[in-house]
Amino acid sequence: MNYDWQAGAALFASVVVLTMLGRWLAFRIPAVQRMREWNRQEDEQRLTKPKYHPILKQNRIIGMVLYGAFFLFVAPFFANLQPVPLWKAVVDIVAVLMVYDFFYYLMHRFLFHGPVMLKIHALHHQARDPSHIDSAYVHPVETVMGTALFLGTVLGMVVVWVIVVEIQSLTLVYVIGLVFCVAALTAKFSPHYWIYMALITPTIVCFSAFSSAQVANLGEQRLEDTIVGAVRVLIAMGLAVGYARLAGRFDRHVVASSVPI
Repeated sequence: MNYDWQAGAALFASVVVLTMLGRWLAFRIPAVQRMREWNRQEDEQRLTKPKYHPILKQNRIIGMVLYGAFFLFVAPFFANLQPVPLWKAVVDIVAVLMVYDFFYYLMHRFLFHGPVMLKIHALHHQARDPSHIDSAYVHPVETVMGTALFLGTVLGMVVVWVIVVEIQSLTLVYVIGLVFCVAALTAKFSPHYWIYMALITPTIVCFSAFSSAQVANLGEQRLEDTIVGAVRVLIAMGLAVGYARLAGRFDRHVVASSVPI
């Protein structure tokens, strides 16, 4: 594992460019533009209150330090400039976001709304009519925990992938499958049922493999099956909705024609 500053810089630049591109595309939507203007007006009023500036400044510094340290001292060790298939990049992004969202839900549910950190999290709930700026009006401790969880999720996914590829241990694959299984079953009985639907696929892949080299092939097959199945469900739903609308129009026409004049 080598320190590749060029790959790290490329990763940082890619994140910045994709973020700017995403913002530009989002704000092309008229509804999002109107909401943006409303948020700006509300944020200007809130910034006149002295309580906002210290909290926002502290969280801004924390974010710069943590993300700066990640891109300077962590990312260059696992980033590389080798070409990656588009589907794998998409899968990696979705996997990181799903794992992060699941564990952030657990942290939010049992820590921030539990007896341990309820008073700290209460700062965030002072807003009664929240606007954009209130999303950053949180206690610095909460900012550190949330940011560390996200960066830790990214690093953890990389470490797990490297371990599976390098060690080539089928036992390790089963252990990872067990972790996915526990997380999936936990998510099934939580408000985030969609996380269960996402995690059950890697669970089945890990438990179905007869060798560590077979994991990638099974994962790709399951991904293709899931995408095809989702497309079929969407087509079926579209046909059902179309049929229901046509049937409704036909029924209304029959009823209207049977009414005596």
